[in-house]
Amino acid sequence: MVHGHTSFVIEWIFRRSRFEEVGGFQRFDLAWCSDDATWIKVGSRQPPVLVRGAPVRWRKSNQNISPDERPETVWRKTNSRIDFEKWLKHEQYSDKTCPMSDFLLHDWLRKTMRPEITFLTIGQAIQATSRFQREVAGVGTRGWWTLAKLLGLRQAKLVRNWWRRAR
Repeated sequence: MVHGHTSFVIEWIFRRSRFEEVGGFQRFDLAWCSDDATWIKVGSRQPPVLVRGAPVRWRKSNQNISPDERPETVWRKTNSRIDFEKWLKHEQYSDKTCPMSDFLLHDWLRKTMRPEITFLTIGQAIQATSRFQREVAGVGTRGWWTLAKLLGLRQAKLVRNWWRRAR
């Protein structure tokens, strides 16, 4: 979700020639964040046109990757999110022209990981945060604050689930 708008792959219409010109879909593991990166590439010369109120049909099921909460899948999605942010900051834009500050990149990662954080081990959360700081945004101690928030959310959810089962 960006600026209150959730986007899905089927909402984007563009010329095939432009799609091929930018090299097609940006590749990330599980194709997680690949659609967002591709729209950024396709729209880099000319912003997309938004058609408000146009109906879009979307089949949502448990067979899609989004609701997959298996620990190994969540770990791969987490790493793909970091790969996306690394690509955004260092490849799509130079470090100085990236439209998102290090703080905003951190905030986006924290918000998008929130629903899945309970499926990561503490070691994985530390590893993901360290990798993010090393490869994407060197924000010093603020990165550890983000990790603390993520782990706090994880612990709060684990305690809440335990409490519900105990009653």
